[in-house]
Amino acid sequence: MQVFDAQDAAEFAARAMAEGRRAKAVTNRLIHEAVRERRAKDNVTVMLIDFGRTGEAGEGAAAAGEGAAGEQPAGAAAADEEAQRALAADCNT
Repeated sequence: MQVFDAQDAAEFAARAMAEGRRAKAVTNRLIHEAVRERRAKDNVTVMLIDFGRTGEAGEGAAAAGEGAAGEQPAGAAAADEEAQRALAADCNT
């Protein structure tokens, strides 16, 4: 049984990245969603490829949600930690 089709997974990841989550947090959220919420019964593999698209103004990292020095947007670090705790809880049950 497929818990995500390719388009559904891509949209899920795009929404999470638009919220300022880092790639690792996004993959953790996808795994959590597949295992806990959608009850995957088999192996779960997530591969996230970020092509680093620039914004329409060609602003590179800043358009991708990072500051000039590559720092995370406000609140993204807490979101990363939340995703890591959720994944750890999944692995311990």
